[in-house]
Amino acid sequence: MTERAEPRSPGDGQWLLLIIFSVMGGLLFALGGLADGPLVFGICSALLHLYRLELEVYLERQAAP
Repeated sequence: MTERAEPRSPGDGQWLLLIIFSVMGGLLFALGGLADGPLVFGICSALLHLYRLELEVYLERQAAP
């Protein structure tokens, strides 16, 4: 029997592409940038995720009577 593959979300390949770009951008700033590129990307990604969560809570409170 063959195993079923898990369904993929549309944004799965997007994360890999963003990580590749962050590493390539980090290479422009020598070896220190190799670590800084993904680090900056990770921090920005986490902050945007938190912003989205807070925005959802805010919009739910605004919609409630």
